[in-house]
Amino acid sequence: MNSDIIKGNWKEIKGQIKAKWGKLKEDDIESLQGNMSQLSGQLQKNYGYAKEKAEKEYKEFTQKLAKNVNSKMDPTEKATELSK
Repeated sequence: MNSDIIKGNWKEIKGQIKAKWGKLKEDDIESLQGNMSQLSGQLQKNYGYAKEKAEKEYKEFTQKLAKNVNSKMDPTEKATELSK
């Protein structure tokens, strides 16, 4: 999922992050500023996860997120995204 899509859906994504990981504070989520790759670090810090567990949860979350976003796109947007 590219950064433009993340930024365009940031409010929704923040809500999903809050719902899944309630220990993350608003400041923790805002510090990501759409940079989802930093989420696993926040999970390690706030949940005490090992690096492998944090990366696994991050990967599962972003895969699910990508599926949800792709299902909302119209066919021309999907074709454009796939060509990147």
